[in-house]
Amino acid sequence: MFLHTCQTAKESLTDDETFLALELGVLDDFISGSSRGGTRPLQNEHLEYLAALHFRGDGELALELLDRALAIASDDSLPTAGTVSQSELLILKADMLIATNSLADAESTLLHAASISSSPHMIGVVAILHAKLLAGSFRKQEALTVLQSAVGSLTPETVPTELVSSLAAAYAGAGDYGQAEELLRTHIHQVSGIPPVPRSDGAALCRLQLASVLFEQGKYLETESTLRVTEPDETSAPMVSTDLSDYYTAACSAVSSGKLLSDCITASPFLSRPAGSGAVSLQLFAAFDWLRAGETSKDTMLRDSRSSGAVTSAPWAEIFHAEELNLQGSAYGRLVERDYAGAVEAFQKLERLRAEASRERTLIAVLDSRALASALVQAGHSGALEAVRRARRYSQLLLGLSAVSTLWAVFDEARVLLDRDEASQAGTLVRQALTRDEPSSDAREVLLRLHLILMEVNTRSGFVHESLKSVDSLASEAAVLRSVAPDLEFIVKYQAAAAKAAAGDFDAAEHEFTALRHALDAAEDMPPELALKAAYGLARVRQHRGEYSHALSLLRPLTEAGSMSRPLSLRVRRRTAACLISLNEHSAAADVYRSCAEDLNTWAGDKDPDYLDMRLLQADCLLASGQFKPARRIYRTLWEVLHKDYGGRDVFYIRAVMGNATCLRRLKDYSGAVLNYRRVHNLAARTEYMSQEQTLELEKWLAWSLEMTGALADAAQHYIEAIHLLGELHPERADLLEDLRFRVLCCRGQRMSISIEPADQLHDS
Repeated sequence: MFLHTCQTAKESLTDDETFLALELGVLDDFISGSSRGGTRPLQNEHLEYLAALHFRGDGELALELLDRALAIASDDSLPTAGTVSQSELLILKADMLIATNSLADAESTLLHAASISSSPHMIGVVAILHAKLLAGSFRKQEALTVLQSAVGSLTPETVPTELVSSLAAAYAGAGDYGQAEELLRTHIHQVSGIPPVPRSDGAALCRLQLASVLFEQGKYLETESTLRVTEPDETSAPMVSTDLSDYYTAACSAVSSGKLLSDCITASPFLSRPAGSGAVSLQLFAAFDWLRAGETSKDTMLRDSRSSGAVTSAPWAEIFHAEELNLQGSAYGRLVERDYAGAVEAFQKLERLRAEASRERTLIAVLDSRALASALVQAGHSGALEAVRRARRYSQLLLGLSAVSTLWAVFDEARVLLDRDEASQAGTLVRQALTRDEPSSDAREVLLRLHLILMEVNTRSGFVHESLKSVDSLASEAAVLRSVAPDLEFIVKYQAAAAKAAAGDFDAAEHEFTALRHALDAAEDMPPELALKAAYGLARVRQHRGEYSHALSLLRPLTEAGSMSRPLSLRVRRRTAACLISLNEHSAAADVYRSCAEDLNTWAGDKDPDYLDMRLLQADCLLASGQFKPARRIYRTLWEVLHKDYGGRDVFYIRAVMGNATCLRRLKDYSGAVLNYRRVHNLAARTEYMSQEQTLELEKWLAWSLEMTGALADAAQHYIEAIHLLGELHPERADLLEDLRFRVLCCRGQRMSISIEPADQLHDS
């Protein structure tokens, strides 16, 4: 085939001296007509030369010489033994035309080749290339018809394996796995008795492809039994055959256990073999090789960018989607190294590639969608919720809600919802999953984890009694699963301690969190984050007791832990900042909020709600520490961004403008303060986004700023509004009420105005 010749030329003729020697040896043979004389018949080295010309950028000359070669090959007076056939030359020409995007000419050339090809091999080669052209032009049904016609024109004994595999792949691509399975089973039966020399990859290749088809149909036991009878030595590439077998075995394990495919691949024999033996020649699993070699550098992780020309030369590549495997290997490698940004980038490329090929709903794609979601969750990415929800949705569509893999996806989604303080949504999701059809026995672990999620939901929602009532039954189930998931017993203890803390039983909670930390220190192979969460829980108890220094002594070491997920890291730092504020260390708290904001900006951008919240809290702390100008820079920057995008219809916009106004007032720029307070006061949506307490603050300080600018009538009116609100909200605040009434009298000229600092006069908060 031309593709194989092309690759040989590309790899061996890049050297100018080698190419020149070949050219001098063969160019005379392209002389046509009566001048041809005694030149040699055209052979494979001539095809290699034409391919080399093409790769070196002389495509026009290559096509011109090809036309000469076709004229020579059609000359009946010349000997034919050992020469290149017209069909081979036409295939070469068609492939060159495809490479230059001359698709109409390429298709015409292939139709001509099909009309003169008689051997089963050439019929298959022409049909496969024609189908590839049609599929690349979004004419997949026509491609399927071409392959069906070619297979139908041959007897079962003569049809090439590559042609059968291509037709089966086309059926699978159209979602017709039943047809693909039937075709492959028939061909396997046909070729199994043929000696391996003429068709060395026949039965083994088809069995591996059959395994992939069975897998996509959810026939996992049949997949594994098919893989077990596939002998690697039956193929010309035993390493690739073994890799494919291990790969699909790991995929079956991922679906049945609910674990990530990356974890199952890592735990399989797949990574135990040396890198680069056999697999590299076809590039099918090249991107996984760095894992085998134990390499961790970024340059090594980019092996998916290596030349993949050889992949397209073998039937393995297109049938098993080599380009997807390369991106998948790159993504999983980055996951192992905790390079979540790189993993997300690779997974997103993989999703786009599959979408273009209409393969985004395959079972392998569903497994990868969970891995992408996991990477986004670990990174604290704003797209994590969307990703876990999509992974659960795709799994549910393919496997059903009661499938183990789907239940794990439900768990992932509920976990993200809890990280975002969406306890109600998480509870609804988990309850729905727990009330569906009876799941398989393999689901016992994930069901317990879902019940633990529900326990946490109840605790956060104030139903602490429900949480505590479930502790004993959950602890008993966790003990049964100790050999499978030893962390579950510790999670039950953590949730029980958290529920007691939520109930206000801080002594019991402190005792249980402390005991849990000691138990985790003595345990082996526990997830590192569990010990971090136990310390965090104890810190929360200390904070609720008002022991802020003790809480900080627990929280500060956690902020330096490298094994913490981003959601937990953000919670730890936010609580650290809250303790610092309680100790009046506002400047230090501002630094903590700044670090949170920087992390969020890297991943989520400056429109993410959590980022905006962290930046505003940073500014609030700077303001409280008397750093009015730095605080104002943050408020003003956020106001400009939010005004442009939201036009004021956002709670963050109001916080930014109010903060800016407060800074200006503290800097005694009362005119600027009035301008900003009025921006908020005049918002049509103000009542939707501001509480009554916030409205009281707005009226009070707008009135003060107006009074300081001499707009006394307006100031008096806003003081009166503040008095009405204060009477509704805090009738017991007689001191503040008296202050506001005094300011009204001053504005009306009934009392001598005394410019007293706001902190004293109006009890600034």
